[in-house]
Amino acid sequence: DELLASMGIRSATAEPRFLDFYTRHGLEHALTAYGYLPLLRRLGFQGLQIQLEPGGPPDRMQITAQLQGKRAILVDLSVSIRTLDPWKTLYVEWLELQDPRLSFTASRPRLPGQQRPGLGLAEETMTLLLRASERLELDGVSFVPAHYHVAWMSRGRFVVLDPRARGRLAALVDLLEGVPLIRASQLLDDPGLTCLDGTILRWDPPEMVAPGTEALADWLHETKAEAEAARAELAALLPPRDTLWS
Repeated sequence: DELLASMGIRSATAEPRFLDFYTRHGLEHALTAYGYLPLLRRLGFQGLQIQLEPGGPPDRMQITAQLQGKRAILVDLSVSIRTLDPWKTLYVEWLELQDPRLSFTASRPRLPGQQRPGLGLAEETMTLLLRASERLELDGVSFVPAHYHVAWMSRGRFVVLDPRARGRLAALVDLLEGVPLIRASQLLDDPGLTCLDGTILRWDPPEMVAPGTEALADWLHETKAEAEAARAELAALLPPRDTLWS
């Protein structure tokens, strides 16, 4: 089946492929070669298994471990290929990285949208997704952050695609600097920020992208002036930082 597929011929009995490319065996090999599964084992997880639900969109992959006699989900990923004219990206519909052995504490509180504490492997996971986008000859990886804290934590690698939305996020990051991240995220979810013109500003999730091609990276650079203008426009309307604590 793999030999036929390499020649562009799909057997009627061929195994369904993740993103129409990866077999389960091939994905397991890639995750081992890039050190992802060995890293999970070093974190103490045993009996790792990869489960695929291809044939989407979206396609789903789970990595589970044997824990106290049961299968526990460590990684839950749903992805598809999205066209953001003229760009095509590996779009992350859903990604959950969780450590089922841990509980939330006062020093590690639950962030909006979290079910369990994370694995601490966000950077390694994004690196793998970027490698997959390169293998699939896409322009990068994209997603829509449901909450402010997700966008804030992703801003080192991901950039808001729309220039005006990019500038507005930058203005919010400036305003909320020094505010505890969980408070900032909750504040934008509800009740929102009361701007100087009386409008209520709530979190409006933007599309974010990690560029994987020079063409997309160049376009993001070329639209910086438009983003800066939107940043200044919103900054002039945002409330003083000291009012955020009241």
